[in-house]
Amino acid sequence: MIELMSGMKEHLEIELNYRKNELSSCKSDIRGKAEEMDKQLERKREIEDTIENLNNSIEELEEYRQYKLSKGSELI
Repeated sequence: MIELMSGMKEHLEIELNYRKNELSSCKSDIRGKAEEMDKQLERKREIEDTIENLNNSIEELEEYRQYKLSKGSELI
């Protein structure tokens, strides 16, 4: 009976170690994916900032164009 229980204990310890290793591997995968998502989010923010800057430049150019057009009509 003791041998049977000892064998079951050994089997359960092996199974436990296997599950721990599996869990560790999953944690590493999740960390890697989280880091990749952080990089993608940062890139998205950079793109959004660039778009905002471009839109601001377009607005400034349009205001300057309107100014130049109004100055041109004053000369006539």
